[in-house]
Amino acid sequence: MTIKFLKRNAMILVSVILFFSLSDTQFLFAGSTGKIAGKIVDAKTGEPLIGANIIIVGTQLGASSDVSGRYYIIGVPAGTYSLKASYIGYQPLVMTQVVVTLDHTTELNIKLEPSNVQLGKEVVVVAKREAIQLDVSSSKQDINLSNVNNAPLQDFNDMLNLQPGVIFQNTSNDVSEQMTPTLTIRGGTSVGVFVDGMNVTEGIYSGSITNFNLSELKAAEILTGGFSAEYGNIRSGVINVVTKEGESQYHASLDYKVSPAHLKHFGPNIYDPQFAPEWQLYGTNAALYGPDGKHDPNNPDSYWELFSKFDTVYHFTPEQAQKVWEWQHRARNYGNKPDYIIDGSLGGPLPVLGQLDIINNLNFFSSIRYEYNMLAIPLSRDHYTDLNWFWKLTYHPIGSLKINVQGNYQENFSSVAYNTPEVSISTPIQAVYCLQYYGTKYYDGQQSVADRYRNQIGFSLNHILSRSTYYDLRVNYLLRRSFVYPMPYTGGPTLTINGFTFDASPQQGWIATPTERDFGNRESDFGLSTQGYFFTMGGQGKQRDFSREGLLTSRLDLVSQLNDFHQLKTGLQFTYDDLNENDGIVQYSPPLVKMNLFHVIPLIASYYAEDKIEFQGMIANLGVRFDYTNRRTSYFSNIYSSDFNTDSINVAEKSKVRPFFYISPRIGISHPISTKSKLFFNYGHFYSEPNVDMLYSLRQRETGVYDIIPNSDLKPERTIAYELGFEQQFGNYYLFHISAYYRDITSQIKSVQYVSNAGNIVTSYTNDNYADVRGFEAIFEKNIGDFITGSLSYDYYVMSSGNVGYDIVYQNVLQTSQATTSNLSTPGANYTLLANVTFSSPKDWGPRIYGEQIFSDWRLNITHELRSGETFTWNPNNLPGVQNNVRWRDYQHTNLRLSKNFTVRGVGFEAYMEVINVFNRKELTHYLRSLLLPNLKDWENYMNSLRPGDRPGDYKQSYIVLPPAGDFPTQLLFLNPRSYYFGIRLSF
Repeated sequence: MTIKFLKRNAMILVSVILFFSLSDTQFLFAGSTGKIAGKIVDAKTGEPLIGANIIIVGTQLGASSDVSGRYYIIGVPAGTYSLKASYIGYQPLVMTQVVVTLDHTTELNIKLEPSNVQLGKEVVVVAKREAIQLDVSSSKQDINLSNVNNAPLQDFNDMLNLQPGVIFQNTSNDVSEQMTPTLTIRGGTSVGVFVDGMNVTEGIYSGSITNFNLSELKAAEILTGGFSAEYGNIRSGVINVVTKEGESQYHASLDYKVSPAHLKHFGPNIYDPQFAPEWQLYGTNAALYGPDGKHDPNNPDSYWELFSKFDTVYHFTPEQAQKVWEWQHRARNYGNKPDYIIDGSLGGPLPVLGQLDIINNLNFFSSIRYEYNMLAIPLSRDHYTDLNWFWKLTYHPIGSLKINVQGNYQENFSSVAYNTPEVSISTPIQAVYCLQYYGTKYYDGQQSVADRYRNQIGFSLNHILSRSTYYDLRVNYLLRRSFVYPMPYTGGPTLTINGFTFDASPQQGWIATPTERDFGNRESDFGLSTQGYFFTMGGQGKQRDFSREGLLTSRLDLVSQLNDFHQLKTGLQFTYDDLNENDGIVQYSPPLVKMNLFHVIPLIASYYAEDKIEFQGMIANLGVRFDYTNRRTSYFSNIYSSDFNTDSINVAEKSKVRPFFYISPRIGISHPISTKSKLFFNYGHFYSEPNVDMLYSLRQRETGVYDIIPNSDLKPERTIAYELGFEQQFGNYYLFHISAYYRDITSQIKSVQYVSNAGNIVTSYTNDNYADVRGFEAIFEKNIGDFITGSLSYDYYVMSSGNVGYDIVYQNVLQTSQATTSNLSTPGANYTLLANVTFSSPKDWGPRIYGEQIFSDWRLNITHELRSGETFTWNPNNLPGVQNNVRWRDYQHTNLRLSKNFTVRGVGFEAYMEVINVFNRKELTHYLRSLLLPNLKDWENYMNSLRPGDRPGDYKQSYIVLPPAGDFPTQLLFLNPRSYYFGIRLSF
């Protein structure tokens, strides 16, 4: 049998062998359940109890103990439960607060007391939560959702930033002039997000939706180390989320928080004439009448007098001309409305239908979140809104069968940045980034508006065949649509002077020819640079995005608990991704078109198999994954073709893209040293598809020429990861975790220019970028206690990257040999220190004053972040070999939340206050160079003013030259001053 035959048929062969070899099997969808296991003994003698019953209260799940007293309950959805154990002749025992986490075995040993008389009332005890998960062989963070609700967080992404090794932030790209939100885990951005076991990572937007409703979450975990074979098309990390289901009783929650209106930058209003340089130049009496304060038509000595003298179109007086200018540069309102967030949920038996005999046990859960947030500066919209509605129906037609149907609807309304139609603006830095482009400050149509919609519907079926056998089938469809377009002409205020009317409303597209509205264009003759723009009040929204993606995923997973030591897990996964990208830039004057267009439907099929081996001295997770990718398209086989234009692109030479098949071994080993300490190690191969734009997107220019050619034949990117770690519990409350990791990254994508013999130049992509990441993380935490809990973590990593081959390739091979190869980058160290501390008073604590314990149930949570500044290259003299030689000043940020809980007639209330940036710390934005792109001389002056011992980001020293107040308002260099949220939460 040849190697080629084995590679072609490996998935089929392994599937057949496993499916026929497992006679007692179960199906399980990835990462949404855990296991409870332990031993039941006589409390007095220690003898095992054979046939004792164990059930999870309120569910159909349970087990009975074997001849050694051992039991296990598999497929338990993550959450917190009560477990009841009973045996004839013994007093029943109920253990509460049993926590089940994802992909973990919760060890729960039970001792039953003999009883000669049936007492009729069971003993209730609180389960002791294990500090160390001995069967986990990689670094992971189980998110305590009660801690999330008690922290000063506005959304799920804020929570991610409190986890070691994880950062969610905006990153800039000076070449493409973009500011995009990026989720990074241990230096990598290939992150997968799973909701109820299904991967919701999108192709066109190369990311995942993480703005979940906090009220919909039942459990969540973050895998930052190695992860098992069930996870594919991911190389950096996994975010796993399990949502709530409706229960037999009604439960509801409502959380409303509001932040009073405030500016989201330090300093005065950017439209205040005293601090707006354009008003100081053109809006003063000196600009109108000159130094003497008098108008002398025979001796003009002011800007507007000169304007009037040479004005042959409007015949305005200086006063009229200045009035038009002031009207066209009038202030826009911003920071004048409050931000607010509403997050509510309701669940229980479905009314009417859930009461029918033929459809009993039909429960529902629904959660809705609405956020209204003012932008740091007004753009085409002065705010963004985000609506997220989640719902789930759970039906138990019989005790052993469960059906879930769930859906999610999201809509987001905002603006887009200058060259980024695919990214909506939601953060202060994204909005401020737009001000580097002329006209944004006053012209509300300068940027296009963005309406984005996301619809998701899923179905799952769970059938329990026996205590160790059940199957799950899950199908999910996600539809993402974008509509980015210029603000339409809707009429609006006008100004008429001397028979000329000036219109304030934004127009469709750009104004192609001068009209009576081009008054400001004449100012360029008198010293005011307009950079080729007309001083109209809008009409320059040139971004377009009408992309659409339909993602269909399905999976069938199989698990078998063969005995106390082996749990086999295997599954099939299928992805059908309908990608239809239609975005870019359309500009009418001067003509410019940069459109990204493609429509492809790639297919991915996967199979994995794992064995979780559990012995007292070792737990091993051994797995392998097989992935098959068929992009179902062709690639341009002659990169030097002369047919890369609209007239002949369809006849350019193409070849069919070959399917890719790759195998990913995964190994994880945990070695419990004792019940309070363990060593662990994991190793794995991880692959992911390249960015879809690099695979499929042709960019067309205004001349009809295509200057960016995709390479649909790129190989998947690969990471080989290693991790070694140690965990130790101290006493009953403290846990220390340390791990070191290494990631060898190959086949990443780099861009290459190709020059034909005819002189045509195009850009395409190759798999010639590589990197490696070396780092460690340490965590010290106390998650149990009445008065103080919290964590302190530090992570550090060094990342090196480089390219091989040539950056410029000539069709003439003699010229190619003269091109320069790219070298390895200078390693840049990154470090983060995170602190999260909660001070609390227990319930029913403290003296009673007038019958009330006013000092009970208070919580004060404080979070602090210290992150290393970004490294970058500062090489004004173009010295060879200089890279990443400068680091920005460290970033620090402190938030707090103070809350008080109380109960009124069975309804729980919580009143709270959150303070963001407690110490009102000013941080000079590390995107300074990007913000100053149109005026890089200001950037050079700032850098040259720094002295030895200073770091970029310093600004307080008197000799440091900050950018002058010019086209870019200097107060926007410092963002996010102290702000407050006040909220109330209720639940029952």
